[in-house]
Amino acid sequence: MGLFPNLRDVFSFLLLLITLSFASSHATQIEIRNNCAYTVWAAAYPGGGKQLKQGETWTLKNITGSGRIWGRTKCSFGGDGLGKCESGDCEGQLDCQAKGRAPHTVAEYSINQDNNNVDVFYISVVEGFNIPQEFSSSDCSSQVSKCAADVNRDCPMELRDPGGCNNPCTVFRNNQFCCTSGNICEPTSYSEFFRDLCRVAFTYPSDFGQRASCPTGTDYNVIFCPTTIDKKPNNSPQRRNKAGAAQIGVCYTGLLGYLSAEYDVIPLYKQHNISRIRLYNPDNTTLQALRGTDIELMLGIENDDIQKIASSQAEADNWVLNNIMRHDNVSFKYIVVGNEVNPSDSIAQFLVPAMQNIQSAISIFGLDKQIKVSTSMETTVLGASYPPSAGSFKSDYGPIINPLIGFLVNNSAPMLFNVYPYFSYNSNTAALVSLDYALFRAESAVVQDGQFRYYNLFDAILDALYSALEKAGGGSLEIVVSETGWPSDGGTEATLENARTYNSNLVRHVKGGTPKKPGRPIETYIFNTFDDGISTKFEYRWGLFEPNGKQKYPMRFN
Repeated sequence: MGLFPNLRDVFSFLLLLITLSFASSHATQIEIRNNCAYTVWAAAYPGGGKQLKQGETWTLKNITGSGRIWGRTKCSFGGDGLGKCESGDCEGQLDCQAKGRAPHTVAEYSINQDNNNVDVFYISVVEGFNIPQEFSSSDCSSQVSKCAADVNRDCPMELRDPGGCNNPCTVFRNNQFCCTSGNICEPTSYSEFFRDLCRVAFTYPSDFGQRASCPTGTDYNVIFCPTTIDKKPNNSPQRRNKAGAAQIGVCYTGLLGYLSAEYDVIPLYKQHNISRIRLYNPDNTTLQALRGTDIELMLGIENDDIQKIASSQAEADNWVLNNIMRHDNVSFKYIVVGNEVNPSDSIAQFLVPAMQNIQSAISIFGLDKQIKVSTSMETTVLGASYPPSAGSFKSDYGPIINPLIGFLVNNSAPMLFNVYPYFSYNSNTAALVSLDYALFRAESAVVQDGQFRYYNLFDAILDALYSALEKAGGGSLEIVVSETGWPSDGGTEATLENARTYNSNLVRHVKGGTPKKPGRPIETYIFNTFDDGISTKFEYRWGLFEPNGKQKYPMRFN
């Protein structure tokens, strides 16, 4: 038998040779077209950049290897080709010599990948979204990758950026979203949001099933604002709401007395979509005002009452009867027994017994499934906190911490901590803690702790607390941040702008978890609704609102 058993095989072999010869000799071209009703500054790396008005095209010729193409918006360049863009900016150059800045929709390609005469290409929203985009070929029409939906309109609040819809890695900077551990990453609630709107696009770092392919030698088209618009599926709002569920509450000390809680404070919370409140004692007027609202309540028992409640179950029962049971239609979530009790306090020995009596009382009244009992500790409980994995509690806190952890584990209740990066910054100004690290503004990791990278002090403190809990037998416990914030006056870097920056970045950040606990939203309460008195010392200047109810600085709470 010869090399070719029949004439048909000869023709097939010759056709294969012709195809491979064409593929190896034909230089790939990519035509970039702007169909948007506005000007887009096309960018290619490698390749450069070009301004494209509506209907204009730019062709990249002799394409080899791997690269990326994206659109930039709202750009301004001088005659020297230097300037800036609101989205997709590549180091301020018209002729791009670097990758773009998120958020931006990216068309990525690899020509003749692995020398197997196959090109791989796709649209990626891993780095966010700025304009609709399609990657296709008329010569290989069955293979299309695109994201043509109005993602910016439906973007979760915490991902919104002036240039588009940002990616969770840039916003939250943790391993779950950035995929820095070297392992295959799993989809997240945010990648599912993008998937709902962009069915044939790369949505997270390991989304390899969304790559398209054509024979090498194919010419391609990248289209900004393709004419076919993806429709938003019906399940998108549910997933979007799940990804962006609010985690922020606000503390109300009730010390100022400028406003009536009944007529001003609770409507103020409603006006600004504040869904949780922490009260430090059972203020009857505020409790009445909370009736019929959806605002969840963290209600405190003052330190002065701890010994009395610990000494008598009847006292605990009466406290629950008077302050919980008589206020129907209020969304009680936590009872916080004491605030920042430490070993030197005379009431320290009564803390856990008081919690046990309150737990028994809510069980008697059938509220133990609805309300969790805990206490709020300060972070000075830590004996070691650097790096976060070394976190451990001070030995003198053992008589409090050990029975407390046992109580919380047995009742599936969270541990509450008052977490203040400002105090760490203020005590180590510039020497150990940079302002950017404290304000969630660090552009690169400040602390590398094994596989975990820390871009902000808030995460580092929380993970040190989680490490300490693990060492003390509380590894199953969740942490609720019962106080945090930044003063607007009276101390080092205590300014309105820094307070706005910290609290605004905090609201966005807590929805993504920490490096040690990624994907677990952090329930967090900002201190305080108003300043405590008229003193200019920073201890009293944490308020979010003026006495007349006006915000001190613009920010959103969801």
